[in-house]
Amino acid sequence: MAIQKQNKVVENNIIQLGQLNQFLSSMNSYLGIMKHYKTYRLRMGMLLKYLNPQWLKYVYLVGDKFGIKK
Repeated sequence: MAIQKQNKVVENNIIQLGQLNQFLSSMNSYLGIMKHYKTYRLRMGMLLKYLNPQWLKYVYLVGDKFGIKK
């Protein structure tokens, strides 16, 4: 699962810009594909349940897309 893979990255490291861009690419792609299936509540529920909260130090979620915090 894309979320589990990204959680391993944030658990083991201080996040570098390349890793952050990889996270955005992976998660936004995942959310974009799922968007076509009208699964908003399912997607948000999975993110809230499984995404490591440490990612929220680096990114924010607006609608169906992640962005980098400045």
